[in-house]
Amino acid sequence: FNEAPEKVEAVKTVLTKFANTHLNRVSVTITDPGNDMRSGVALLMLLQLVGGYFIPLTDYRVKPSLKDEFLLNNGLVIRLMQEQNIISNQCPVTPDDLLNGDLKSIFRLLYAVFRMEKHRAQQRAASTSASRASVSAQAPPSPRHRAAAAA
Repeated sequence: FNEAPEKVEAVKTVLTKFANTHLNRVSVTITDPGNDMRSGVALLMLLQLVGGYFIPLTDYRVKPSLKDEFLLNNGLVIRLMQEQNIISNQCPVTPDDLLNGDLKSIFRLLYAVFRMEKHRAQQRAASTSASRASVSAQAPPSPRHRAAAAA
């Protein structure tokens, strides 16, 4: 942030677009990450959408109004990301950082989710390629190929 302030706006644009690509599926839009991510709700929704799982609504406050509710949500975001190895246990982001709208902390978490999604997409692509190669190696020759081989 201090070393390349001119790049902050570009990072903000890319990460906001990434988040909105997923959050738009549940009619949520982020325009100002520093403000819109403070409650933890958008980050929890993003984790669910990208991770393909559901967090029971009883585990967090969908419409927090008290500081403790914001901190509960933000603590859950950090704990889930650590448990899934999206961020390390030494990640310096705290629930208070998110509540205070600290962009560096918010971008750190958004980028971690972005990386996780890209890694999973690469794994799916590699798995699909390996499956196709395996199937074509096992498939018997088609009648056309058998006729050409016999000639």
